[in-house]
Amino acid sequence: MSSTTRISFIPAPGGLTAVLHESALRSVVKQAADAIAQRATGNVQGSAGFTVSIKDEPRFQDARYGATRPVAYIEPADDAARLAESENKILTKAVSG
Repeated sequence: MSSTTRISFIPAPGGLTAVLHESALRSVVKQAADAIAQRATGNVQGSAGFTVSIKDEPRFQDARYGATRPVAYIEPADDAARLAESENKILTKAVSG
């Protein structure tokens, strides 16, 4: 005999939204993105490397409750970095550590 369990989250003041807006979470995301960008930049010679930007965006189910998450974008700063990613997957390799 199988049974089904359903879990429903009720939006509460200060719940998930408060956690996602916590500056500590934003800081952790920024540190991780900076570390990846630094690893990638170290493998590109004669280039400014990769830049990091953090944006708050609604994601998946959180958007229903007005919550946003900090999302990191790591982008090439110049053509040399763009070419290094295109030909050698420098940034892709840096993500995997």
